[in-house]
Amino acid sequence: MEQDNVLSLTTDPFEYNIEERIDDPTDDEIPVFYAVVSTDIHVPDVPNEQVAVLHFTDEDKLEDIESNYDEIEFKQNLMYEARKIAGHLDDEELAEGYMNYHEGFEEHQSGKGMMTPMGLFGKKWRPSGNIRVEEDIVHTNNNNRRHYEPVKHARVNVLKWGWLQVEHGTTDDNGYFATGTTYTKNVNYNVKFKHNNVTVKEGNFFDTANYKSESVKRRPFDATFQRGARMHFFALIHNASYDYINRVVSQYGLHSPGNLNISGKFNGSDSESGAQWYPFNSAIRIGRLNDDNTYRGSDGIYATTVHELTHSGHRKMDPGMFSIFHLGNKERLLMQESWAEGVETIVTNDRYNNMYASNGYGVYTATRTSDISNTLTRGWNGEMQFEIIQDMTAYTPLVIDLVDDLNQNVALNNPNLPVDRVTGYNLGEIKSALNDARTLEEWKNRLLNNFNNNTGPFIDDVFDYAKFVMYNNL
Repeated sequence: MEQDNVLSLTTDPFEYNIEERIDDPTDDEIPVFYAVVSTDIHVPDVPNEQVAVLHFTDEDKLEDIESNYDEIEFKQNLMYEARKIAGHLDDEELAEGYMNYHEGFEEHQSGKGMMTPMGLFGKKWRPSGNIRVEEDIVHTNNNNRRHYEPVKHARVNVLKWGWLQVEHGTTDDNGYFATGTTYTKNVNYNVKFKHNNVTVKEGNFFDTANYKSESVKRRPFDATFQRGARMHFFALIHNASYDYINRVVSQYGLHSPGNLNISGKFNGSDSESGAQWYPFNSAIRIGRLNDDNTYRGSDGIYATTVHELTHSGHRKMDPGMFSIFHLGNKERLLMQESWAEGVETIVTNDRYNNMYASNGYGVYTATRTSDISNTLTRGWNGEMQFEIIQDMTAYTPLVIDLVDDLNQNVALNNPNLPVDRVTGYNLGEIKSALNDARTLEEWKNRLLNNFNNNTGPFIDDVFDYAKFVMYNNL
């Protein structure tokens, strides 16, 4: 059903509004789906039940020209009478009464060409609006100052009766959207968090995360998703995945993860890529919470999404690295996690440093930082610079150390910290050397042999501590 291009599926029962979801759906049970289909559409060969046979007038197919006014008037009044009998009209609609497309004209000075049909439904109108999401890390660090980012390239459906799609549009880079025109007066807007490459799922991998507005009468729709709301979480994942695939991949020379689903766990803390827990599955899980059940922050959600997408891109580039016959290999695990951790750290810090600088917010301080008073370490994953080798796990700062110019052993005046005299490699070079490498030694030698770097003679600084972590701390 998910692969069917005709069915528009939802788990919300028609004519009911889900006001609040308390718990995330479970992963082990396929839910009941609802869909409206034309009578000539073949339904996939799955268990199904016909709920009702419906008829509705599709007046939007008629152009808004005088030769069509009689038919438009008939269809609109037919719908009006049906809704009146069913008790679905509000007081305003009852007071307006039936529509007369010819008698209900307002004539302008410029003559018949400017006549405007009045009455219950009037001419077509174009649904539109703007969708934004709060970057709450700015709010946290800047005395409650709020910052909003546009929700980019999300699908917005316009619904008649709360469930029948009559138009649709897509938000642009500024979060604005406009759909085709419609005669439908009362509509709901349904924001779906999906773009060309990623569909964000709510809790499980079946239900696309979406927000449905209340019914509005010929009004644009502006939505701002703020911290604490479920849709805020899904909008942040949506934006992070769009940014990664459409900017980060090309800017940093990474491998695209391709098309995939991301399951957002609002009340969960586990985040993982199918590359780890099922090598033939491209899906990703993102939890909103840290392991101690505290909120990750908007930068944490961005960073976690980048981390898991990097795993998916790595497997897309080099499937053999994730062979099911080597799932327990400690060296491969360290290489996979050190790579994803490095991309996560560098990309997240670049994004939020730029956001802070361009908006006059001062210096970016990450949600989780061990020592925010130390300007060298208050960015994302800054606490990793304080880790001694004996305390490291597979998530080493190896890739970070290949790129940055910080020698933590000297800069932090601690002889127990790793020595890091290598600097200046970029993520594209590190990725190229990682491709098809199966050991740390292979990875290191490819960097030395394929790229000119004046600090190359010191590269053993970081690969040696990684080997120590692999054998002693996994």
